[in-house]
Amino acid sequence: MTNGGNLVGSAIKHVKLRKLLFKGELIMTKALDLLGKKFGNITAIERLPNSESGQTQWLWKCDCGETFKSNGGARNSKYKSCATCWNKLRGYESRKYNDLEDYKPVYQTWRGMKERCNNPNNSHYPCYGALGVKVCDSWSDKEDGFRNFYNDMGKRPSNMTLDRIDVNGNYCKENCRWADPTTQAYNTKREHLNKSGRVGVRYEKRCGKDKWIAYISFENKHHYLGIYTSFEEACLVREEAEIKYYGVTK
Repeated sequence: MTNGGNLVGSAIKHVKLRKLLFKGELIMTKALDLLGKKFGNITAIERLPNSESGQTQWLWKCDCGETFKSNGGARNSKYKSCATCWNKLRGYESRKYNDLEDYKPVYQTWRGMKERCNNPNNSHYPCYGALGVKVCDSWSDKEDGFRNFYNDMGKRPSNMTLDRIDVNGNYCKENCRWADPTTQAYNTKREHLNKSGRVGVRYEKRCGKDKWIAYISFENKHHYLGIYTSFEEACLVREEAEIKYYGVTK
């Protein structure tokens, strides 16, 4: 069959599938098997026919006993519960933190941080939790985690997001700051270019000689610490700077 024939055949097959969808007939496409798996307060108990748009549908059961229909995205929802429980939890959250000024943007940041470090189903987990990045105990505390985070970081400034000073380190007060996109991009790029294995120390060959450059970033400023002939000396200078600026060495 020619390429033209292949294209026509594919088009006809696509039209037939679309007709079946709009007739409401059962089309079970290959999808992630969630049957019997629990996410938060909900468990997938039955695979349902796809929606008219072709999305995979599941019947979910909440711990409270209520069932509801939704796609697989329900497992990544904020509260992972039925609508009734979701509304109760949302109201509780508002009452719990309404004494904190402009807390909602900070709360969203805190939730996102925990999700990418603790939830294997989160799309960002491979770059955080899977690599061993953790949230400190104070910010993970079940009762006071968010309040501790808010007290340590304060209100989120406009156009800024949470940034780890050492991109290989954990989320904690000493290693986090609010940073603008430019600072974050520079911080990420700098670590990707660093082949020394030590944050804040990079290798360069100058005039045919091996050189090690030490540097550190603090409060959106990049501090040059000097050029050294040995890796060990550059690391020592970097550690002294960490104690000076961060109060602790990485």
